[in-house]
Amino acid sequence: MRWQAGGAGQLAYTDAVTSESFVEQVLAGVRKAETLYHRLVIVASDGPWRTPVLREVAVRTGARVLNLNLEIARRLLDVPARKRPLALPDVLEDAVGGHEIVLLDHLEILFDPALGQDPLRLLQGAARTRTVVAAWPGAADDGFLRYAAPNHPEHRRYPRGDLPIVGPAGAAGRPHGAPSGVEGIVCNSCRVEGAAGRPHGAPSGELRGAGRGDGVPDRATRQPR
Repeated sequence: MRWQAGGAGQLAYTDAVTSESFVEQVLAGVRKAETLYHRLVIVASDGPWRTPVLREVAVRTGARVLNLNLEIARRLLDVPARKRPLALPDVLEDAVGGHEIVLLDHLEILFDPALGQDPLRLLQGAARTRTVVAAWPGAADDGFLRYAAPNHPEHRRYPRGDLPIVGPAGAAGRPHGAPSGVEGIVCNSCRVEGAAGRPHGAPSGELRGAGRGDGVPDRATRQPR
């Protein structure tokens, strides 16, 4: 069976991505990560299949799926903006808790320039004492792991190295602001304002819209001042 975005945000079965195949690839990545210093598995794609695949992995492993935008935004609401960059590593550690395996979805908040973080390093730090499966909202191609287009303020580009990476070829969208035919990633905050993380173009330091569209109550967001 294969996943494709259906109407009203639903998933329909098509010939786009073989869901069972990718569940098995994620599980294989989890087994491989157990031998690595950083027990991190990257599930790289901007496609809609990441969340249902993570949920199926959770069923099979008993692991917990976290909406990271929601978990971090809730914990940072009462932290002054100037202190959030220093607080974020501890906030992330608190969010993932004492689980042996944790599945992280909706990571866009980690790329917020106002937080001044290296998203991959944060995930690797969390994966020192547990296995972390992270739904990376970007592409893994040409030997690099990417997020956003090069001209985007949230752009990231890392060598793949020995990272266990699972992702369908060609599943990533066109980068924000890139010409037609350029493959990469459309960041969620640009594609759907308020769907995840800080809306594209919002002033630095805001948490407005963090996780909205994913069941986050309004009280869990900080509005512009």
